[in-house]
Amino acid sequence: MLTRSGRLLVVEDGAALIGELLQLGAAQGPSSGVAKWLAAGPPDWDDRHLVGVFRPEFVRQAAEFLAAAPIDEWSDRFRPDLAAFAGSLDPARCYDDERHTALRRHAAALAELFGRAAEDGEAVIEKLSA
Repeated sequence: MLTRSGRLLVVEDGAALIGELLQLGAAQGPSSGVAKWLAAGPPDWDDRHLVGVFRPEFVRQAAEFLAAAPIDEWSDRFRPDLAAFAGSLDPARCYDDERHTALRRHAAALAELFGRAAEDGEAVIEKLSA
């Protein structure tokens, strides 16, 4: 994800896992809508160009949610669920400690990206590369 001021976050094959973690953690709480929207990706997603934009108002809401989200606690509590979800994405790749640690690191980086973009009133562009 790249913002106008040049911040970039690259998450290799972890975006779906981050989305699952956020949805599991927020579940029925007041932030469940933000978690679902964030996990679903930008509302204007372009399947042809694999790009979409989170508008500044949503970036602000997502930043607030991510800043308050207990990522490490959720990732530990829902580790079996995350392992099952990861297995459904790629049965040949196990959900080991390395992948679990990477998920936490990527989720923290996502929170930082959205936080900085929100501070600057920026949108966040999501782009997938094959």
